[in-house]
Amino acid sequence: MRFQDLPARYAFSAMGNGRSDYDGFYGMEDRMNYFGFHCHDFYEIYIHFQGGKFYAIGNEMFQLEPNMLIIMPPFHMHGLQSKGELLHYERAFLYLSQEYLATLGCGHLDMIQLINERIRDNRFVFPMDPAAAKACGQLIRELQSRPQPGTSWDRFVDFSLILSVLRIVIEATSSAVDPIQTTIVNPTMHQVLVYINAHYTEPLTLQGLAAQFNMSVSTLSHEFIEYTRHSVYNYILYRRISLAKQKLYEDSPIGEISFQCGFGDYSNFLRAFHKVTGTSPRAYRQVIQENKRD
Repeated sequence: MRFQDLPARYAFSAMGNGRSDYDGFYGMEDRMNYFGFHCHDFYEIYIHFQGGKFYAIGNEMFQLEPNMLIIMPPFHMHGLQSKGELLHYERAFLYLSQEYLATLGCGHLDMIQLINERIRDNRFVFPMDPAAAKACGQLIRELQSRPQPGTSWDRFVDFSLILSVLRIVIEATSSAVDPIQTTIVNPTMHQVLVYINAHYTEPLTLQGLAAQFNMSVSTLSHEFIEYTRHSVYNYILYRRISLAKQKLYEDSPIGEISFQCGFGDYSNFLRAFHKVTGTSPRAYRQVIQENKRD
């Protein structure tokens, strides 16, 4: 099954094993079809070892190098970009919900603020010392191999592993001096993506975008899917729902959020939100509120 044929909610990747607080993964695949652009409502610590080609964050594209660290905050479109399969793709990542990350400071340190300070001015990509990258990979592999935390001791061990990863990550970002330079893989699609990201809450059509960039509809559609692994329609939908999810952390009425995110009809917003996330805006906000209370 091709990515663009999958249900829309797969563009909002979830944590593995049914978790919603934290998750770790380390792996290497000899051959792998990459997932494309996506977003989620938790933080991601990603370490690239080998096999990846390019990594997109918002409008920008970065050429992946060994031992490259990426810190991705919630609600940012990001993902791999490549023509064809990835070969010998090795990476590690750590997912941390906003609520869980807030607990890691034990009431003495604002961990979310600490991480956000490291990525201020949209600086998400950093080089890592090979030994530091390897150490992070080993810690994340150990976290991945552990059972679901059923006891206080299990939770403590997971807690200590995660803190060890974050200590290495924060040290790596503190020592990085020069920002990683961006690259452009497809200049036209880069311009299209910049335009969509600036106007996705406004009425946009495939035909209008094709005319805007002096392209045929079929050419734009084909190249955009190759670039992002999304159709133009689905990408705009994902951006709107991502903004809606972010605004549901605030106190604005859901109907007002619907309008702010580019949905002229409230019922269309409800259908689109459920299609992408598998739940309703009201239920999503309720989970946010329950997590804050916990």
